[in-house]
Parts: sequence; C-alpha cells; structure tokens
Amino acid sequence: MHCSCARLAGLRGRHEPLCGRRAIPQPRVVRVGRWVYRRGQRVSWQGQRAVRRQSDRAAKTQRAAILKGNHPRDAILYNLCDPVEENAMTSYLKHLTVTFIVVLFVAADGSAAPGTLSDKDIERMQSSLKMDPQMRAMYNALTNTDISSLALNREIVRGHNELYSHKIEVKGITNQKSSGRCWLFAGLNVIRPKVIDKHKLKGFEFSQTYLAFWDKMEKANVTLELIIEMRDRDLMDREMEFVLRHPCDDGGYWESVVNLIEKYGAVPQGVMPETNSSSSTGLMNSLLSRKLRADAVKLREMHAAGEPLKKLRAAKKKMLAEVYRMLVLNLGEPPRQFEWRHEDPNSKPTAPKSYTPR
Repeated sequence: MHCSCARLAGLRGRHEPLCGRRAIPQPRVVRVGRWVYRRGQRVSWQGQRAVRRQSDRAAKTQRAAILKGNHPRDAILYNLCDPVEENAMTSYLKHLTVTFIVVLFVAADGSAAPGTLSDKDIERMQSSLKMDPQMRAMYNALTNTDISSLALNREIVRGHNELYSHKIEVKGITNQKSSGRCWLFAGLNVIRPKVIDKHKLKGFEFSQTYLAFWDKMEKANVTLELIIEMRDRDLMDREMEFVLRHPCDDGGYWESVVNLIEKYGAVPQGVMPETNSSSSTGLMNSLLSRKLRADAVKLREMHAAGEPLKKLRAAKKKMLAEVYRMLVLNLGEPPRQFEWRHEDPNSKPTAPKSYTPR
C-alpha cells in the first residue's frame, strides 16, 4: 500500500486506500510532516500524547500479527511507507536478523574447513607480531607518510645527474594531452630539429594526428586479419582474447613510428591539427573497439556459415571503410597533397609550395 494512499485514506477517515488495494484496519491517525491528523482533523499539541498512545497500541497489535504470520502482504507495504507504523516493520526485520544469526551459530560445529583462515591461525599471527622499537618506528612512518617517499633511496639520488652526452635541441614543447601517443610524439620530436635547422625555422611541429589516423587504420586491419586467420579457434582462446581486449588502443613503439613514416610520410601540424578526439582519445577508442569486436563476430559467423576466405576478406574491406569514415569524423581526413609556407630567418613569409606527405 502506498504511503500517499494511506495518508489520504486517514485524512478522509476511511480504512480503505483510494487506490483500491486492500489493507488491514489502521488507526485513523496520520502524521504529515510535524502535524498529526485524527479523522481528517489536525490534533493540537496537547492532544498528541493521546494520539501517540493510540498509535503505539496499534503498532503493538500490528507487530504481534506480523510476528505470528497473520498479516496480509499490504500490511508490510504499509509499514514500509507510513512513518507512524514503521516501527512494526523494523522490529520484524530485527527479529529475522537475530534468528538468522542464531541459526548460523547453532549450525556451526566449531571446526574450520581445510584451507580456511582459522582462529588458531589468527592467534598465531597475533602472538608472533612484536611491536619492538624498529617496528614502532616503521608503523609511525608508514601511517603518516607516503610509502613512495619513504622508499626513495637517497644515495642513488645523490649519484644521479642530468648531464648527458647526447641532447636533442628542440624549440617548443609538444603535448600529447589525454592520449597514449607518447611514442609518436617522441619519435616525431627526434626528427623535428632536422626540419628546423634545414629551413631556419623559429619553431616547427609535425602533425601527430596525421600519423595517429593511419596508426588506427593499420591496427584495425591487423585486428580483423587476425580474426580471419584464427577463425577456427575458440572464442575463449588466449590469443583471441588478447586480440579482442584492446583492438584499437593508442600504444606503440619506435618501430611503429618508423614504419608509419616510411609508408605514409608526415605533414606539418597546421595541415592536420589536433582535434578534441585526438587530444582525448578515450571515447573514440572505446567506440572503435566496440565496432571491431562486432565486426569480428560477423566474420566468425560468416565462416561458420561456410563462406570462403575470399568473401571474408571482401567483407573486411567494407568494415575498414567504415573505420575510415569514423576516423575522418573524429580526426579529419588525411591530406594527399597540401600547400605549406613558413617564415624565413628575416621573419618574412615564403611563397607557398605544394607538397605530398611522402
């Protein structure tokens, strides 16, 4: 029985709720906020003590009926909703909890099953622990200081210096933001000084988005190709699980930078600048991964239906076209040809020239 129905019924001086559901007879007393009503009339502060006594008597009767099991389902619903009679349901739940705990203790035979942490094991560990001065010092340090700071080896720190035999001179700092393209930024920063020295530039930065685009395409192709090659394996195969866990993440290596530049070239950042999805790749990667997993299911279903390898690879090309479309919408379309100009050492802009990424 809903609380609002019970209250309206009390205000109208009736035992039946307005919603038509049956409820056991309740005292015609309803509390709304800090006011108490009897038969639809608000009771004065002096008369509330008598109202409480009447409510307590009704609650005891209700509780006795509940504990004996002689109560309709609506009575429990009423007690869950109405603040005047909620003590009966609370007592009922307490009774069930105590009964459950007693049953557990009675059923226990006092012996622990093999392999469990028994009371004797705990007592043995407690007795073996001695809070000596060294233990006390460690306890005080760890409870008041970060563990990483305490574990720092000062002797190693003193012997470390930041003087290196090889140093890459760059102009400006690149920022990968909320993405996992550190390997790509590092690789492009290695070749960036060569361009700056060659053209006598004040600053220059390659487009990380351009190579990240093709990195996603290559990863999508590898994922679907592996699905085709492992089409006869169980879906819970360890290698299959590894392929589908992160089918299109941001990670990469130095070899990845080299292979991408050799195949796709590079462009200045102004030609293909950063986007929201390139700077924060989490959601884009999640959507790409879901799409590739769905495509993996389709390829496996085609193989189960007896489709030949040629049709599987044809379907893969259509799937990659959809991945390409998703990447264009998130990162922009990679240029095939572009115009670029820069400032000479005298800060004068040069004439625009046409270039290709490779």
